Amino acid sequence: MGLYDTLSITIDGKTDQIIEPFQWFRSGGSSVGQARWGKTAYFSWEMGNHEFTPFRANTEVSLWQDGKEVSSLVSQPTRISPFGAGRIEWAIDTLELTPEAPQPTHPSVYYIQIQSGEIKRELKFYIFEPPHHEEWKLFKKLFSEQT
Repeated sequence: MGLYDTLSITIDGKTDQIIEPFQWFRSGGSSVGQARWGKTAYFSWEMGNHEFTPFRANTEVSLWQDGKEVSSLVSQPTRISPFGAGRIEWAIDTLELTPEAPQPTHPSVYYIQIQSGEIKRELKFYIFEPPHHEEWKLFKKLFSEQT
């Protein structure tokens, strides 16, 4: 019985990371995710209601950095019938967040906070330098000159 939630992060069309209910439970509601700079990360938060009563709450998903809210990603009512399931999706474009590539030893760090009723989750989200960073800078420069 209870509410169980899973967070999936998809990058380049494949599910890159999955945070299962037992991982949320073991870590006290916190976890870690990542993406390479220049990629868009697609998030899918699925909740399963294993109760005899419906689940109703406002769901808020926000992005934070250095203790300041950067963006509200989702704000919507959530209703899940008894023994039903629900899903909320959003995306983060790493180029919009971090216009310049992070340094190899210093990834950009953000926090994604999810709250729905009494459920509170926090994902520490790292944006890493892309592989072959110097080639990426050259490509970006050439592309911007053509547009």
